[in-house]
Amino acid sequence: MAVVGSAEEGKPDLSSNFGGGGEKILASQDGVVALQNVTVRTPDGRLILDQVSMEIKPGTKVGIIGPNGAGKSTLMRAIAGDVALQDGKVRIGDAVRLGYLKQEDPDWADPRQRVIDFIEQLTLEYLYAAESAFPGVKDMQPRAAAAHLLKTVNFAQERWRTPLELLSGGEARRLQLLRVLALGPNVLMLDEPTNDLDAVTVDSLERLLQPWKGTVILVSHDRSLLDGVANAMITFPREGGGPPRFWEGTYSELMEYEQRKAPKAPRGAAQGLGAAPAAPTKVLSKQERRQLEKQLRSTEADIEKVEGDLETAKAEMQEAGSDSGKVMELYDKIGKLEEEQAALYEKWETLSTELES
Repeated sequence: MAVVGSAEEGKPDLSSNFGGGGEKILASQDGVVALQNVTVRTPDGRLILDQVSMEIKPGTKVGIIGPNGAGKSTLMRAIAGDVALQDGKVRIGDAVRLGYLKQEDPDWADPRQRVIDFIEQLTLEYLYAAESAFPGVKDMQPRAAAAHLLKTVNFAQERWRTPLELLSGGEARRLQLLRVLALGPNVLMLDEPTNDLDAVTVDSLERLLQPWKGTVILVSHDRSLLDGVANAMITFPREGGGPPRFWEGTYSELMEYEQRKAPKAPRGAAQGLGAAPAAPTKVLSKQERRQLEKQLRSTEADIEKVEGDLETAKAEMQEAGSDSGKVMELYDKIGKLEEEQAALYEKWETLSTELES
């Protein structure tokens, strides 16, 4: 078990904070990623991660969600050893091969290199290895393998001879993803991988990750990708809402749980991701309560309709195939429906909180 990040020497052993024999469990599980009481602050002293402890087991595909600025990307950087810790430790298994797709723009070794030459070089250096993420290319010639990989991420063929320095954000993102996967990781960390990607490429990424046998740690606002890939979730609450929580289940199951449990939550407890602040306590009249209940039922019906429309739109996008115009139209429609869905969930939680009083 390797320590990839730790606070200064002399800190007490924090392994017992995991419960159930912490350090012994970590040492016995090959490939695990674990954090022990990790604390990270910004240079000006703002607290980002506060005594965070969690364990991600081999083969788990974890989605990380929460408001902007909550610490999602900082958690990824802490795991990768890219940020200084004020307290705690980050440990990874000895067999871990970490692949990390960051949000930052790529730093090309040779910005004038052409796309097809860059991918062919990756093929020669990594993809013929025994642990390649693309075993299907091993029987291909390097040029053919490079072409196959570019088609895998829907990279337009007329742009294959473009210098790397002239790529758009979406094109660069595709190559970044291929470069990370080419390293043959068994723990894949993806920080907002769908930024600048079209719907067809996002769908290709989902199909690539679904059967993948390694561990995935995925930060994303793309609900469809989270539902299609993740089998566990880490949720960051709003500022002041406490530490991130680990949920075993899909994104949709988590949202359903939040929706079902919100009215029964103890007063003052965290209401989950996206919850509105609790309204001031007051005694509702019978008329006010009936009106709120009516609004709540109406909101539930609206949520059900939007979820149905989302399912229909996603099915239509699957059928659209290579019709790029239709795909982009449906992609925009899905985005708007997901925004409407999020607003309705927030409205539902606000109404539920008011009814608690």
